[in-house]
Amino acid sequence: VSHALDLPDIGMYYYNCFSLRVTSGETTSAVLRLEKGIITGCTISVILFALAMNMQVKSAEVECRGPLTNSGTRQPPIRAYMHDLTVTTTSVPGCRWILQGLERLITWTRMDFKPVKSRSLVLRRGKVTDKFRFSLGGVRIPSVSEKSVKSLVAVVGIEVRTGRKWRAQEAVDQAEARLRHSVLVGTVAAGRAGLGNKPRPHYNQVQGKERHHLVQDDVQAGVEEARTSKMVWMRKQAAWMRWEQALDRKITWSELWKAQPHQIKFMVQSVYDVLPSPSNLFCWCLAETPACPLCQRRGSLEHILSCRPKALGEGRYRWRHDQVLRVIADVISTGISFSRQQQPAKHAITFVGRR
Repeated sequence: VSHALDLPDIGMYYYNCFSLRVTSGETTSAVLRLEKGIITGCTISVILFALAMNMQVKSAEVECRGPLTNSGTRQPPIRAYMHDLTVTTTSVPGCRWILQGLERLITWTRMDFKPVKSRSLVLRRGKVTDKFRFSLGGVRIPSVSEKSVKSLVAVVGIEVRTGRKWRAQEAVDQAEARLRHSVLVGTVAAGRAGLGNKPRPHYNQVQGKERHHLVQDDVQAGVEEARTSKMVWMRKQAAWMRWEQALDRKITWSELWKAQPHQIKFMVQSVYDVLPSPSNLFCWCLAETPACPLCQRRGSLEHILSCRPKALGEGRYRWRHDQVLRVIADVISTGISFSRQQQPAKHAITFVGRR
């Protein structure tokens, strides 16, 4: 005798008395009844779980509407990926309403949230604020500033692609290890300054954004240290490391966009000492002698730009400076000549006598 079954009846019949036993070597466990969860190897279990989570998400969306984009599209307030949920609202009360609705529905399905593994983030006028707190089941949800989201990244499997020679995760781990080691070492002298001249907060005494800034600064310092150690054994490219009393020049992106290509080329080649000076041309076998054509000394880059005696005596180094001073002197001289041609006005002072 056969009879037709509805879809809910088929699901109940399929999962009724679902049992499993495990065998390891010669030992076999007793038959265990499975009550809830996703069964490994069962494709129907995954589909039903995703369907149930989607129904719960749709049921909780009525508590509050999602944010509105600039194009006028209303985004959903809840986004789900299997059992991971992301709630996005435009107000703190709306987020609390959705959390209460989700907690009520999840409790009804005999499941529960894990607030310790969850994170909250509140943005107010483009800045992160920790003024507002959220909770699930009486347990407070930590904010992103208090605890990072490494656990969520590990679950989803997100990996930052940074190339073959440099990996972001390895750089961050090395920076954190160096910062923890610096706490044990204590305050040390930096450069030629005295001990304690440049105070720096300890890694174990800061939290949130300040700790992130310490890690970022240490990662940048590590990259600069590796670059410096590589430049030490390069005589030509590391010429800038032998400069004494040289002023640092900070070049912004706006200056680079406005500069001409030949100016940028000259600036980069002068830093790495690869300009076609007489000494470089002789080193590249493009000239017969490295001597300067004016004074017969070695024509290095430093000699050509600022140490040529004949050019200094002829005023070549200060030519541009003198041109500016000449314009200023002409304006002042014209003003003096014009003032001398003008007759000053005579002002009479009237005295009142007393009779």
